[in-house]
Amino acid sequence: MTSFYKFKPEVTLNDLENANPKLLIVLGYFGLFCQEHTLPCLITSLFTDAVKIRSSSTHRDGRAFDASIRGFTDEDIKMLVEYMEDKVGSLGAISLSDNIRRVVICHGGTARHLHFQVSP
Repeated sequence: MTSFYKFKPEVTLNDLENANPKLLIVLGYFGLFCQEHTLPCLITSLFTDAVKIRSSSTHRDGRAFDASIRGFTDEDIKMLVEYMEDKVGSLGAISLSDNIRRVVICHGGTARHLHFQVSP
């Protein structure tokens, strides 16, 4: 059997044991979207690795993961955000930057990525 989810080597899979259950639901819908659209599903950050390099409370609290968008077009990202908001948007955390509830954010910078987050 081929594994569907891929994880960067520094991602600690044992962190999933401490994940907020809502985050596992979000992870599942992300996987379904990737499968349905034949897109890669690469998780780049969970909690332990995130604590070392980030100060985001959602990562530290087991309420967030990051995913690569390599292989995604801008249209794929737009469709994913709409899909996730439709399916599990009510589970999203309130963003500190604008006080809006979101389950997924596309972060720019040197390494564009998707940041998935859920409320406590």
